[in-house]
Amino acid sequence: MKHNVPQVSWQEKDEIPHFLETLAEHAHVDIFPGNHDGGIESLFSGQKDIRVHSARGAVIDGVGYFHGHTWPAPELLAASHVITAHNHPTVRFTDTFGYSIVEPAWIRTRFNVETFKARFGNLDFENRRDWADPEVFIMPAFNELCGGVPFNESTQEDLLGPVFSSGGIKLENSEVYLLDGTRLGLLKNLRKLEHTRVRTKKRGRKRSSGSPP
Repeated sequence: MKHNVPQVSWQEKDEIPHFLETLAEHAHVDIFPGNHDGGIESLFSGQKDIRVHSARGAVIDGVGYFHGHTWPAPELLAASHVITAHNHPTVRFTDTFGYSIVEPAWIRTRFNVETFKARFGNLDFENRRDWADPEVFIMPAFNELCGGVPFNESTQEDLLGPVFSSGGIKLENSEVYLLDGTRLGLLKNLRKLEHTRVRTKKRGRKRSSGSPP
């Protein structure tokens, strides 16, 4: 919801309350705060139709939600599906002249159980009440101005958040979908294409705006 970290800007103080209150007139609003959302509770007056959850997420109607900048709460691992975000996944297509376009994409995958066993040693991963091997959906940024991470050019270490950078998702066997529902196939196969393969990495990590260099 917010952009500024850690402060709340005058523009956010002016616009976010109106935005949330307008949404709440039409539907219940659940907020799973991300790394930019510190102090977001101060931007609305506690309407009953707006709820701010823990940054580690929650389960609603059998589906787990968390932003992705933290480890999820243990109860999310027993959900059949989990929706997360944080990395703003995209796919970059580059032609032979070096010009590229970047398309937002949904990533459909699963958690790597071994990573979660190491993190949540008190859970019984043989018991479905603790571990349901949930299907995981990584959602793209709602606003294209936010930029994104080209998953087809990224390794596990390039991704943001502890679940992603620690190998907690099955990256290579994940499925990639464009916003119109077009299935591009498995990420590992997209890497084999000349116009989508992994580039040589430079020092530092930065979200791409999609503009050619």
